[in-house]
Amino acid sequence: MTKFTSASLITCILTSTASVATADEISIEIQAPSISAAFANQDGIGAETSARISADYTFETNAGFRLGVWDMDLSDNEGQGGAPTELSFRQVDFVGFSKFDATPELSLEFLIGLRALGLNDQNFTSEGRETNFDGVGGVFGVNGAHTIIPGGAIYGNFETAVLFGDGDTTAVGEATAENARSDLSQTTIGFGYEHDFALGDRSTTLSIGYEATVLSGLEDPTDVTVGFDGVVLGASVTF
Repeated sequence: MTKFTSASLITCILTSTASVATADEISIEIQAPSISAAFANQDGIGAETSARISADYTFETNAGFRLGVWDMDLSDNEGQGGAPTELSFRQVDFVGFSKFDATPELSLEFLIGLRALGLNDQNFTSEGRETNFDGVGGVFGVNGAHTIIPGGAIYGNFETAVLFGDGDTTAVGEATAENARSDLSQTTIGFGYEHDFALGDRSTTLSIGYEATVLSGLEDPTDVTVGFDGVVLGASVTF
């Protein structure tokens, strides 16, 4: 039987700290997705800007971990069916990733990790309905960038997640849930252009692109899929 003493615990802590100290890059990215309703029945809902921020820690092996938060609120007093329409969306990711160059021009990144999602809506998922979901699960994704000019690249992103938690759908104003939901699938795709600028020991990347997110499991499976899309502006600093 292995026994752990205070000395061995300190050794483990120092070893793990030393490995973290070998990290050669820290990156912070801020994005401003301008999101509007895109699919199914969400008519007449205008675009609103949301906020998304992520922080990366990359080791010399080009592997690392990322913490990301997405905070989004959509609101329209005369939205779907002319009724007040609202969507509150909170997403937190903690993932590990690995980057490599497939070709001199093409770089790829694979990521896998955990996602927590909280979603509350009124008249968004379906007219006359309120939907709530809070859950956690796994997320997997692939990101790629293909250099087309010095410093400039076309990028593409794909993520899919399966989430498990508590959910319900009710008629607006009713307190009793009619359709309990315990799972939700989420798929996001995006593409655009990004450009790197060197600033001494730091590099800054500016980007503009399009992104769409599809959610399934919020309503009866016979109903259409719901989601949202929009333009995404981004800026990141690596040092």
